[in-house]
Amino acid sequence: MNTRELIINTALNITAEKGWNGLLLVDVARSCDMTFSALLEWFQDKTDILVGYGRLLDLKTQSEMGQVDHELPLKDNLFDALMTRIDLLSEHRDAVVNILKSLKCEPISGFIILPYMAHSMQKMLEICGYKPVGMRGHMAVMALGYAYLQTLRAWMYDDSVDLSKTMAALDKNLGYFEKAGF
Repeated sequence: MNTRELIINTALNITAEKGWNGLLLVDVARSCDMTFSALLEWFQDKTDILVGYGRLLDLKTQSEMGQVDHELPLKDNLFDALMTRIDLLSEHRDAVVNILKSLKCEPISGFIILPYMAHSMQKMLEICGYKPVGMRGHMAVMALGYAYLQTLRAWMYDDSVDLSKTMAALDKNLGYFEKAGF
């Protein structure tokens, strides 16, 4: 595990224990056995760590997806990509749920990360063979982002072992995406 991943994983572990509001960068630095100033060379604040986590999820999703069958409908490939991403989120479920609940109360942080989430959704579309260009591409990114966020709401409360409620929500939300003509 490289330094970037160590910091992100440590921050997520602390968040799972203390909540997003209880996460202090000084605690992350201490847990990573580094100075606070060394940590700041990697991440400037908690939101920066969250953005780094999103980028890490993008890379891991792409890696785990491997070669996508472009003969399949876009909806099927997006289902696989987003479920892969959600499976990765599940590795740090308690932390991610804490973050999502906190962001509902901290709209400023939510607004800060929206462009990064849009970038991630663009990556998911590209992984699945859809080239989001022009106004239609922007609309597809926003529609997929909405479908993903709605699915995360279901995932937060899905206590099933196989994430069946999450998969049903994702299928439903991607159905809306598909009906919109993407």
